[in-house]
Amino acid sequence: MIASVTAFQAAGFDAYGLPCESIKPLALDPPATQWIADLDQFTHVILTSPTAADCFDEVVIDRWVQWPMGVRLWAVGPGTAAAYRGDGPTPQCPDQGVGAQALISTLVTVCLPPERILVATGVDGGHAFEVLPNVQRMVLFTRTPTCPEWPHPMTWGADDVLVHGSEQLLIQCVRCFAQLIPRFWQMRHVVTNARAVSHLPTGTRYYLIEAPTPEAVRRALAEEADNV
Repeated sequence: MIASVTAFQAAGFDAYGLPCESIKPLALDPPATQWIADLDQFTHVILTSPTAADCFDEVVIDRWVQWPMGVRLWAVGPGTAAAYRGDGPTPQCPDQGVGAQALISTLVTVCLPPERILVATGVDGGHAFEVLPNVQRMVLFTRTPTCPEWPHPMTWGADDVLVHGSEQLLIQCVRCFAQLIPRFWQMRHVVTNARAVSHLPTGTRYYLIEAPTPEAVRRALAEEADNV
């Protein structure tokens, strides 16, 4: 999340982070330890979220001096790709759209049957990629919902924007703040998939974008809201 907030600040936004979940990195189990040691035996590595990108970089940097040749790096969307700070290649994104299904549609056109795929993900993530051949799912972290302190609660209003990185983060943000902040539903909400819209009351001003990046948010806010 820190990388995302920094990116928004660098783009000129007055941005604050609301960590509505706590992330706990997990120690590698024996199979995952072996997969990292044999990283050069994989053809594709998939990063399922910005957190997965961070955690994957941490385990790789401890074991590889430089990125192994021939290993392609993929991300489910531009937000995840931008979060990767490692020495590997810039992660490739789906040809069209964002998310697991969009990336799967791309990978089925480039993956050959013998090629091995490593999926870097959280404890509940990455299962969608198991439809691909020769997939190993490496769990790097777990998430726990949490309610952070709201920054400067008396100054927030209808001109401010809440960017929700996922459906689950929106649900947790609503649970924590909807009843505490008088202007919560007057604010503009940016969501990243249609399912998240169902958690917004009728009349909420929201913008539906593909990835929570500064560029996508800026473009969305320049247009009329998807719902008013």
